[in-house]
Amino acid sequence: MLGIDKRAVAERIRGLLVGGQPAIRDWAQRLGVSPLALQMSVDEEDPFPTFDVLSALVREQGVDPVWLLTGQYDTGPGQEPVSRPEETHRLITRLLADRLTPRNPARRDL
Repeated sequence: MLGIDKRAVAERIRGLLVGGQPAIRDWAQRLGVSPLALQMSVDEEDPFPTFDVLSALVREQGVDPVWLLTGQYDTGPGQEPVSRPEETHRLITRLLADRLTPRNPARRDL
């Protein structure tokens, strides 16, 4: 996840998982993700936050995806919780693309 601090994202995810390590299996079931995906997402040494886990946290727990990825809340107008999986996927994909795509200062439509 270029442009995104994976360790900071993993730390935010860990903070959301009340109960800590023993509850990984329970949280994975609650979120509808595999325990392995959740474990990878919160690993303290070499985290790899998966799209499924990010999406599930946004969808199932109402987590602000901007905060989850950046640590900053998006307080812009029209920020409503997303409830449908396809909306969640689109939003996270757009946020990641915005962070990963280099800006071309010559283009005005960016």
